Amino acid sequence: MAPLVSAVKTIQTFDAKFAYEFFWADSGKIHLIPNYSTHLESARVIADNKCTGAINGGFYAQDNQPLGLVLADSTEISRVRQSQLFNGFFSIDNHGQSLIAVTYPEDAKIIMQSGPTLITAGKVVDLVLNDDKLARRMVVATTNDNSVLFLTVYHPQTELAGPLLDELPSIIKSIADQENISINSALNLDGGRASSFYSNNLTLTELTPVGSLFCVK
Repeated sequence: MAPLVSAVKTIQTFDAKFAYEFFWADSGKIHLIPNYSTHLESARVIADNKCTGAINGGFYAQDNQPLGLVLADSTEISRVRQSQLFNGFFSIDNHGQSLIAVTYPEDAKIIMQSGPTLITAGKVVDLVLNDDKLARRMVVATTNDNSVLFLTVYHPQTELAGPLLDELPSIIKSIADQENISINSALNLDGGRASSFYSNNLTLTELTPVGSLFCVK
């Protein structure tokens, strides 16, 4: 299925051209919807919750359990996992402050453990991965003024394909430079077949169920 798109943005990097899209989100309007047991199609979740923008969350295992800490509406769905790969937390506290870091606030109402971390303190992270594959990528990022943006990077002709994960930090930095955005931190979310993205300009659907969905209302 070709992506539903009104305008494709592209970035030329690593001797390849990738398509990308992103949308901004007010931290106070971001909701995390678990889908680990219900396995609803993301389009159904988006419609039922009247999301104006949406993107999948972090990774989950074959037993449908999240691979790390997940907190939705202050309710713990899964406990923290010690992992060199899932080494970051995207959180929103009860005051609406967002954070991507190796820690999370005690008063968080939303936490998603995922990874790897792609950008820290405005600098790209040098990733060295043994088992890297080409795949569509999903990212959450925060800017220097604490704004949140959700972003996807994929191959313009093959929507499930995309860059290698170890290329992603530099690609995100190049996109930020091209869009004149000052990204402070960025975190990789689940990608490939179990990923989905919805904005005014682009809809990318999943082939296997997404474990969770960030919904902006």
